[in-house]
Amino acid sequence: MMRMNQRAVLIAVCGALAFSALALNGHAHVRGEHGIAPELPPDIPGLERPFPQDNQKFTFAVIGDKTGGGLENWPIFDRTMSEVNELRPDFAIMVGDLIQGDTISVPQLDKEWKEFLEHANLMEAPFFFLPGNHDIGNRVMYDYWERNVGRTYYSFNYKNCHFMTLNTEEGWRSGEVMFGERQLKWAEENIEKNRGAKHLFLFMHRPAWRHTGEALAQWERIEERLKGTRYTVFVGHYHRLSYEPRRGRPYFILGPTGGALLPSEAEEYGAIHHYALVTVDGSETRVAIIRPGSVFPHDIATPEFRALADKAVRLEPNKELNALKVSVENPFKKTLQARVSIGAGEEKDASISFTLEPGESGAGVLQYPRPSNPAQPALVTVEVAYDGEQLYQRIGEIR
Repeated sequence: MMRMNQRAVLIAVCGALAFSALALNGHAHVRGEHGIAPELPPDIPGLERPFPQDNQKFTFAVIGDKTGGGLENWPIFDRTMSEVNELRPDFAIMVGDLIQGDTISVPQLDKEWKEFLEHANLMEAPFFFLPGNHDIGNRVMYDYWERNVGRTYYSFNYKNCHFMTLNTEEGWRSGEVMFGERQLKWAEENIEKNRGAKHLFLFMHRPAWRHTGEALAQWERIEERLKGTRYTVFVGHYHRLSYEPRRGRPYFILGPTGGALLPSEAEEYGAIHHYALVTVDGSETRVAIIRPGSVFPHDIATPEFRALADKAVRLEPNKELNALKVSVENPFKKTLQARVSIGAGEEKDASISFTLEPGESGAGVLQYPRPSNPAQPALVTVEVAYDGEQLYQRIGEIR
């Protein structure tokens, strides 16, 4: 029986080794057999996967609504501009609601457009706009857009793909709904002229397919012309992310990039600030949804920053007086919070807190009770936060 068990173990081990060798032989070398690959020597370690399919591979970003509320959320929009700059797309497109609008005051429009452009100018890539209901919701705003911003709908080609922006606020100006007949005919002709494009991308503010009656009928006319093409649709307006495929094609309702939001902790509910990064590679299009705050510059973490953080709080104990002098300085460009406490467990014997703006400093003295056991030193906890986020927590003994 012992020999039988040993034989079974030997067979199992040999089988596992054979399977492992088979797996490695099949997957452990990068050979460059698919896509536009470099010339590689044999036995390059790694995993064989397709290289880009097209030497015209490119990316572009899609930015959601900034307004419709959320007037205080410029930091979210600015962070997005900064992150898009780090991602280096070929260009970016915003799907409307650039300003709050809802006014017929030209001075107010001047003020709102000045504010928007101050933030949008952070973008380093070419940045395309299209209008939303907050941008051209009345005749004064529509005329202002045409006079100062530009066309309300347009198209262009890029690397064998066709990009078309539509204006869902166009119809009311001529007593119609949604697109209006003139724009509809333009869109139909535009699609026919570019049927041979590798991919068609359509952008508009309102999700026309969610409407009813004539508005829906107009969109269905456009969908009929799109039959037989490879296309993707991006819209905004509803301030909630939603992926809604139609007719076998991807349709994206983007939520806000700084606009008003009723937040939900579950990303799947779609109530999050975000933007999209689209990668086009041959016949394949990938759309990544990115929440601002997830992309960082290459120099986000440096030894110099850590050295300054480590020296931000200084402690000078005086055991004879059972006192601890605390000095804090903020050498950073953002708010620094610090809390120093003495004692163990949840209930501290004494604590002191500081909130310092850039360049500020502060100091204080903590008095604490004499330890009941002189052989057991008092514990001190130092907690430091940078712009509301914890930098570190350290616990030590007062000696």
